[in-house]
Amino acid sequence: MVFRNGGRKARSDVWFWGQLPLTITSKYTYLGYQLTASNSTQQAAKHFKNKALNSINAVWAISTKTRINSIRSSLKLLDSMALSTLLYAAPIWANNQKNLVDRVQDNFLRRLLNLPRYTPGFILRMECGRTSLGVTPAGPKPPAPHEEETTPTVKTPSPLLLEQEENMIAEIFRKLKHTTCLKPLYESGIHPNELKSAILFTDDRVSLVAELSPALKGVLAEFLGAAIELAQNYHPIVGLDMAKLRRRCLNS
Repeated sequence: MVFRNGGRKARSDVWFWGQLPLTITSKYTYLGYQLTASNSTQQAAKHFKNKALNSINAVWAISTKTRINSIRSSLKLLDSMALSTLLYAAPIWANNQKNLVDRVQDNFLRRLLNLPRYTPGFILRMECGRTSLGVTPAGPKPPAPHEEETTPTVKTPSPLLLEQEENMIAEIFRKLKHTTCLKPLYESGIHPNELKSAILFTDDRVSLVAELSPALKGVLAEFLGAAIELAQNYHPIVGLDMAKLRRRCLNS
């Protein structure tokens, strides 16, 4: 391959391998990235966009078959399957392709929220708590889902995600309302909303566990064990939040 700004190739651009002439090509794929003679990034951008769209179709098929009704779970699938494909080698080709990259994410968010095509992308990202893919969030890396926070942090999910998670937790509580573990918790003065807030927010989680006696901590841990098993069937993200509260009860 000969890199050039355009025009015809020079007559002197002829090379041989032994007695065999080497063919000059206009594009070449190396480590999954497509190089072109003009060093343009448009072909690479289209290539990764098409691959990402195929991955999004796969994500949508998984969400439909497993009946995932959680926005957070769908966004986790988007990040792990589609965006990881889209952003492959992004530092090389995505500097001047920001709009194309954001369109892939915005199209998925419109489909997820069942909104019309003309809905602005910034509104979609704001409602779902997302950022533009052309912007790298500043600050320390957030802890992995399986890691317990060592210091209280402020969790600020979007209103739409927070409302959905609260509804899911309330549904789990209703399904487990006849569990014997709930009665001593409510008799101790713990309100259902207080328990719901402790699942969602780290600060409330720390303060609630600090107020419980060792016996109530064991009762709460037993109830959360049943709630986690139920949550894993249709809302694994809420199950992870419940697991954090349960570990704090067992370890304190």
